[in-house]
Amino acid sequence: MHMRRRYRIALPGVLFLALVVFVGVAAGSRAGNLLVWVFSAMVAWILVSGIVSGAMLMGVRVRRLEPGPGSVGRPLVIRYEVTNANWLWPIVDLRIAETRIDPAAATQSHAWLARCGARQSAHVEGVLWPRRRGRIRLESSVASSQFPFGLMEKSVTTAQPREILVHPQTVPLRPISFARLVRTGIGQGQRVADGQGGGDDFRGLRPYVPGDPQRHVAWKRSTLLEDPVVVERSTPAPRRLLVILDVVAPTAQVARMIEPGADARQREEDAITLCASLLSHAEREGWEVSLRIAGMPPEPASGPASSAFRRGAWHLERLYSMLAAIDLDAAREGASAASREGSTGRSALAPEPDSVRGAVTIVVHPARADTAIGGPGAMHLTALQLPEMRQP
Repeated sequence: MHMRRRYRIALPGVLFLALVVFVGVAAGSRAGNLLVWVFSAMVAWILVSGIVSGAMLMGVRVRRLEPGPGSVGRPLVIRYEVTNANWLWPIVDLRIAETRIDPAAATQSHAWLARCGARQSAHVEGVLWPRRRGRIRLESSVASSQFPFGLMEKSVTTAQPREILVHPQTVPLRPISFARLVRTGIGQGQRVADGQGGGDDFRGLRPYVPGDPQRHVAWKRSTLLEDPVVVERSTPAPRRLLVILDVVAPTAQVARMIEPGADARQREEDAITLCASLLSHAEREGWEVSLRIAGMPPEPASGPASSAFRRGAWHLERLYSMLAAIDLDAAREGASAASREGSTGRSALAPEPDSVRGAVTIVVHPARADTAIGGPGAMHLTALQLPEMRQP
């Protein structure tokens, strides 16, 4: 890790130096023991401040621990490991912050370390507040201190380049709005699993095994056979929801499809927020969820454009990461090109019947709905419906 040290006179130091100059001029023009002693003490303060703080920061080593992904509007904790390599001097009143963070992307509150003894290590935490979806670039961490008198600020900048992926914002949805939406879809997300279990759907018959409950015996069928048989039921399967994000049209084309004066880029971001909120709400209610992105170029430029049906926090984080990795400034795959290439996994213009069998399909558009995306039976939403579906 490359480190760079820097000294800077703080505002109290500037005022103190002005006072030192004033006292020095007075001591030189009117020689007196008291003024000379005061001037000497003030100069000693400056020397002590530089020596103590300089020696303290010579042994400072700051390492940023690997942060996880963040989310828009939620605090992201940034952890640091501070090591004091000095044999004698402790570290006192140390502040740590990130450098060159775009205020439009995130705001931060610095980490603070009260004291770390010689040849010891400590962990401190700062907070980053992401303000937009996408990637945030962390270039370096700066550790600074004005100890002991606040006259001079000494800093050590450590280069630690790292990218943080910021997930889109999720908002709570009205349960009644979601229930009406999925109830309207073809299949309503219900399906029958292949495994044996305790469901209500008939799966088949099998020979009776000692220990089987008598209520499972198919008595009428058993009278026609030599040995009794029992009824097998299918395994209950969670409902499935497929969410498709339509980003086929570039931002400039979206601007022509919405009302004059509206922000086309914000409409695209609202569509992404609505997708993330639908996935979050469905997963909490026990649905298996899947996401497909229509119009994104092949990976690895913008990440994967489709996922399998699964449940769980890990799978939901993966779907959020897919939405976070979308670069709205990148070139889009047009609908006609995607149809010619048959890239259903990437374009999601016509999902495979086997993969979405029995699933509810919801297509989210930033502007007008394009019914060519999603196939027959898909439900279509626009970014303008986010406020009315949002839980107050």
